[in-house]
Amino acid sequence: RVGIGFTQFRGKRLNILTAHALDGSESKVPSQFVDLAQDGIVVAAGQGAICLQRVQPEGKPALDALSWSRGARLKPNELFG
Repeated sequence: RVGIGFTQFRGKRLNILTAHALDGSESKVPSQFVDLAQDGIVVAAGQGAICLQRVQPEGKPALDALSWSRGARLKPNELFG
């Protein structure tokens, strides 16, 4: 896909500016927050996971995903989308 992806988080749009796929066999619900990684936020996908690296919350400037997660105070197993 070309361009900016997006999802919903707590009822607000979250643009995904940079991300990369991760391999994984761990069974999680797609769109579920899995863990923090050295380079971003790991979210479960249909197969494997995706690591969000740079995001832009609705109405706010873009920032790295780890900084955003500190402010958002993600909870274990919280869902995106």
